[in-house]
Amino acid sequence: MHNHIQLLGMRQMSQGGEKFKCIEDCGECCRNLRGNLNKSRLPEYLSKIKQLSRTIGIYYLTIPARMTILLLDWEARQLDRMAEKMGIVFRYTPFMAAKDSRSDRVLVLVWNMDHDDCPFLDERSRCKVYDDRPLHCMSFPISTVGNRIRSLGEGLCPAITSLDELGGKASPRQVDKIYPGCAKAAVGLNGAVSTIVDIFSESALTGEFSPVVGESHRIIRKEVNQGIELIGFVEWMSKQTGESIEVVERSLREASYPFPNS
Repeated sequence: MHNHIQLLGMRQMSQGGEKFKCIEDCGECCRNLRGNLNKSRLPEYLSKIKQLSRTIGIYYLTIPARMTILLLDWEARQLDRMAEKMGIVFRYTPFMAAKDSRSDRVLVLVWNMDHDDCPFLDERSRCKVYDDRPLHCMSFPISTVGNRIRSLGEGLCPAITSLDELGGKASPRQVDKIYPGCAKAAVGLNGAVSTIVDIFSESALTGEFSPVVGESHRIIRKEVNQGIELIGFVEWMSKQTGESIEVVERSLREASYPFPNS
């Protein structure tokens, strides 16, 4: 998997092989978060939305203009606990979800941080939860798109001055040498979401979950806004497997970090 990945990267990479490095006390990637989806990726995003809703009943409940930082359910739960201890107001809303036709509950597979600026950014533009930040944050400025790894920081990250299509191919490990930790996190996030979708799809096939298929995204979004019951993926998995929430969280978190062979 991902053995050969087309790479978009910094011009410096092709010329001098320099490593990407964040600017100290910057925090630009943590501000003005809403609507930073690259417009060139919008058709791909909308196509995926239609495909998933029509085939397996997964709906994208966050419109592109409100997309910020994607949170896996166990990441959202952890940040929620940390925010409570720190006295920080922390909000997150459903991003990918499915509605059960039998219970009328909505299962949230992935969340979206509901802030313009990250609430965990301190007055010096440093992250208060850096060691426990989500994979989406760890991956910046790298993103996986299908079977490709891309650099997406142009215009969002002052540490990246220009982007070039390098023309060659590179494995995640090779990319990670230039973007330390970023490619690993991007692949981990992509793999985690794929695993979640696979688990959900299997549950739908076995009848453990009866998804509403082919409904309008707007209708599902409206029901969520009106207060329909939500259940997070971790809690749902705990009920399905009989394992404690702590065990499920740990298992899912550990499964998000393996680095594929190059």
